[in-house]
Amino acid sequence: MLKPRLRVQLLEPQSKHRIALPAQFTALYRLFLRATSAAVLHHRTSMRTLRMLYRPTFEAAAGAMKKLEVLQSTEKMEGEKKAVEEVKEGEGSEKGLSEGSDKETKGGSKEIENLKGWLKAFDERMNNTLSFLLTSSKSRGLSNDVVKRLVFLSQSNYHWTAGRLLVSGRPREWDPQLDPKSPEYSTLPPSIYASNMAKTTEKRAKEAEFDAKCWGALGEVVQMAEARDALSLGRIRFKLRKFKNKKFY
Repeated sequence: MLKPRLRVQLLEPQSKHRIALPAQFTALYRLFLRATSAAVLHHRTSMRTLRMLYRPTFEAAAGAMKKLEVLQSTEKMEGEKKAVEEVKEGEGSEKGLSEGSDKETKGGSKEIENLKGWLKAFDERMNNTLSFLLTSSKSRGLSNDVVKRLVFLSQSNYHWTAGRLLVSGRPREWDPQLDPKSPEYSTLPPSIYASNMAKTTEKRAKEAEFDAKCWGALGEVVQMAEARDALSLGRIRFKLRKFKNKKFY
């Protein structure tokens, strides 16, 4: 049985105990894991990519549920405390204090209503997304093409982001596998070499800016598709993968 492992922790205001997620939510996550596997015909790489694509959405929902539970428990405690104070000191003498606490309660109630509305939209989108993945697993129509392209775009974005981070953040050091025709082995005068490097750097910066704008425009298209059909197509969150060296002896 697949076990959900959502790394979302939120502590209660006056407690150090971890708040448990609702059983319905964990069951939905297990069902979603099976649905993503069936949507790509249990292809291991595509299945892993698709699950990582939807993981941020479920983590955001888990965080919203925990925050809602904390706000509701806090509001309940404040209401009970306020009732006890009014009984002890009288409603008339504590009118100003009651008005102030009413404003705080209204603010908390507004945030609670916003969270409930967000979770309601999340439930609707997840139901539609499950139907979408089910259709992808049974037919090779539009939904199957969309799933395959989502996997392809997620993998492409990972390699693009990883390459950009490695080029910009990696320190310069000697590379024994460097091409002999590389600019590092150039014998041109320093002034000419510097001008060539400046042109190359400027060209790469323009290409990176253009790529970033293209990915941003593509993200807006995905969000419009989600809003039109009331479903979720996942969120890309970059995390550098660690590959282990396999021993063949």
